[in-house]
Amino acid sequence: MAAYQLAIEQGADFVEPDLVVTKDGVLIARHEPALAILNADGSVNTGNTTTNVATIAKFADRKKTVILDGTSVTGWFAEDFTLAEIKELRAIERLLLVLGNG
Repeated sequence: MAAYQLAIEQGADFVEPDLVVTKDGVLIARHEPALAILNADGSVNTGNTTTNVATIAKFADRKKTVILDGTSVTGWFAEDFTLAEIKELRAIERLLLVLGNG
């Protein structure tokens, strides 16, 4: 939200948030509905996971397989969580940039 606010303050011509809906009908700004995605072997796909939901035992039963953009995907999805539950999650960085000397 801070990035949207900064863009507005800096006079951006357009601000286009991607929105997904929660279980209780609240729109939240997310690029994708997936909160965490699993690889075929059941491990967390770190390139497509943006929250710590896979590590929270009380949410284990929310894991499901869906067709997303034509592909079968297993993981956790925003539409299965209330806004209050989404707020319990922590963001994790899915892409790491490693800078070296030279």
